[in-house]
Amino acid sequence: MIFPEYVDGGEASHKESIRGVICQVQLTHDMVQAAGTVLSESKVNAVWAKLRNTLVEISHHNPDFIIFPEISIPPQLEAPIRRWCQKLDCIIVAGSHYYDDLDAGEVTISRSPIHFPGQAGPMYTEKEVISPFEKSPIEGDSVVPGAKRLIFRHTKIGDFAVLICADALSESTLANVLDEQLDFLFVISCTPEGSRFHSILGAACKNSNDGIYICYANLLWNGHGNGKSAAFAVLDRAYTYKLRAGKITDLEPEQKIWEARSNNDFFVGEFNLARKKPPLSKAVEDEPNVKILETRSVLRGGSSKRRTRGDYRVVAFDLDGTLLRNIEFSWVALWRHCGDDIKWRDYLRSYRKGELTYQQWCDAAVSFFRAHGLTLQDIRDLVASECSLTGNFEEGMKRLKGLGYRAYIISGGIDVFLEAAIPNYSDYFEGVYINKLLFEGSGLISGVQATSYDFEGKAQALERICGNLDISERQCIYVGDTFNDESALARAGYSIVYADREKDPATLTANHTIFSDDFEVLVDHVLSITNPELFAKATKELGG
Repeated sequence: MIFPEYVDGGEASHKESIRGVICQVQLTHDMVQAAGTVLSESKVNAVWAKLRNTLVEISHHNPDFIIFPEISIPPQLEAPIRRWCQKLDCIIVAGSHYYDDLDAGEVTISRSPIHFPGQAGPMYTEKEVISPFEKSPIEGDSVVPGAKRLIFRHTKIGDFAVLICADALSESTLANVLDEQLDFLFVISCTPEGSRFHSILGAACKNSNDGIYICYANLLWNGHGNGKSAAFAVLDRAYTYKLRAGKITDLEPEQKIWEARSNNDFFVGEFNLARKKPPLSKAVEDEPNVKILETRSVLRGGSSKRRTRGDYRVVAFDLDGTLLRNIEFSWVALWRHCGDDIKWRDYLRSYRKGELTYQQWCDAAVSFFRAHGLTLQDIRDLVASECSLTGNFEEGMKRLKGLGYRAYIISGGIDVFLEAAIPNYSDYFEGVYINKLLFEGSGLISGVQATSYDFEGKAQALERICGNLDISERQCIYVGDTFNDESALARAGYSIVYADREKDPATLTANHTIFSDDFEVLVDHVLSITNPELFAKATKELGG
């Protein structure tokens, strides 16, 4: 019997909603690492090509965890899986593999690597219950039970454990793990008895006192694994019926909220840890405790709501704090240059309360700047000394333009900052929506032509761009970093927060967040959601 070992993830608290991915993988016989076999380099590369394509396809969801089936990942792929763990900042349960444990007397065990962001290497949980396929009539040739089962506490996804295949079929083993009051149980397998697992895991989910989410990833391997990967949760019946109507599940058992149907399938879901079981009585404001964000397939006859790849035509960018770094807002930089860090806050509050129009707000700022003798050259000098363009901007923009994307700037900032930082901006952007400062012949600031496209107006700018191009806003990607980008982030078909790690964009609603000062990282992500095949081909540095 294995006694659990507890691993403290050191997280004082976790997010209320956790995004997770269950991956089903189909492999051929020569791609599977059975006990005692070593895959050739070409077969390892073939396996990686399948895994990498899935990682590229789901990366824009910014998952908190990803799980792969039993024996789907050979140990030679630890390094590229590790890089994706760091790139996506998520926990990855990297299937399992067979390992010759010399310390235990040259025996073979089955173990699952669990990768955590920020850790130098994976931690391993081991399989206790050995299946008939892992036993041999030859002395010393069988896989033996492992000696270590890890229970993870206080991680970024709450408390969880991993069971490897037959471990979940053992009543005592499953009961002992469920007694740990976990948030998630991950079960990885390679079995032709997928339906049997459904019944057992559905019952375990139903009978949990405090609620638990169970994610099941089963390998699709002819004669050995029949797929049927699934997600289990207790949902209000009003919602489960919608899942059945949408051909996401057959509800057999009722706690099965998704079942894989295609060969290489995946499920992306959002799990509410504060409400692992729905309340007995519903309130108007109640929401489903699980939301299905994407799955590669649905049951026969259903229709997927998954976004069509390659349908984006426009990428629109904020300027201050997004493309231009080391400043919060260009207006604020000028206020501080003129010796004040208080009045701009008062004017912002007045504008947000409706006490000032946007033009009046800008006019008040220019009046203050003029009284302090601000000139055009002063602003250019400030940009040169205090601001910087996000790293690899020109290389990234050339890639975007070369791939046919039309780029725009929608900013509440100041045109002089743009002209000073990107003198050839017209080579990259087909249109710019921004405030324009006016100057006297001497260079002294004299006025401002305020933009109509800041705050809520940013969404209107997207509408105007799309109207001119005769396309939908759903074909636009918007990239911003702070609160005045909210309307555009919400209106665009796909939204990205691109910011320094020092900022806190947690209150913004976006499809993806990138904490980086490398514009190529942003371009890679845009490419991954619009043309994953081309992106996968171009990302050799990720282990391809």
